[in-house]
Amino acid sequence: MILGGLRDLAASGEYERIIVIGPNHVNAGSAAVATSDRSWQTPFGLVQSDAGAIGRLTGGGLVRSEPEVLAYEHSVAGVVPAIAYYLPEARVVPLVLRHDLTAAEVERLAAALVPLLDGGTVIVAAVDFSHYLQAKEARARDGETLAALEALDSSRILSFGDEHVDSPASIAVVMEAMRLKGVGEFQLMENTNSSELGGSARAPVTSYIYGYYR
Repeated sequence: MILGGLRDLAASGEYERIIVIGPNHVNAGSAAVATSDRSWQTPFGLVQSDAGAIGRLTGGGLVRSEPEVLAYEHSVAGVVPAIAYYLPEARVVPLVLRHDLTAAEVERLAAALVPLLDGGTVIVAAVDFSHYLQAKEARARDGETLAALEALDSSRILSFGDEHVDSPASIAVVMEAMRLKGVGEFQLMENTNSSELGGSARAPVTSYIYGYYR
């Protein structure tokens, strides 16, 4: 699904900058939002960071450069090789968010990202959705999440826990940025879970949503 999403993205146009947002799974470091302007070594070559954009974000105080956090955080590291393969010319702005990011901090980060959202930039939220439930329950929670995504209801997303999504703040930042840009249509491409992919209905499952705003 990750590869398919980035392959479709590459086929839809030329992009110079990919902002990748994901959870800081272990709340490492001290920054509310951690980033790094170092490059990423992948099996498909080096992915350069967008140092200029990262410098603009770190100047606001909410985002801090903590490369040691990024080095071990798979929410970004798991996506970068696919970016190298499908979008080799794009520069990356990696952002990992602590679990306790407040609604006010979500709004601040979204507002800081909006000036970067030109025609050659895309935001990718790299998150998992429902955790620790039976497949049927996960499907029900995904339905609630999809309703919030379609309504651009970031406050509802921020009220969710692991039964819905592992990083509500990552999704909420994207939603707030889209709202500020006047982009409101959510297009669902795929919704599945680990039991459906693996052919076993045993709990617990993790669910996945692939979609985009346009």
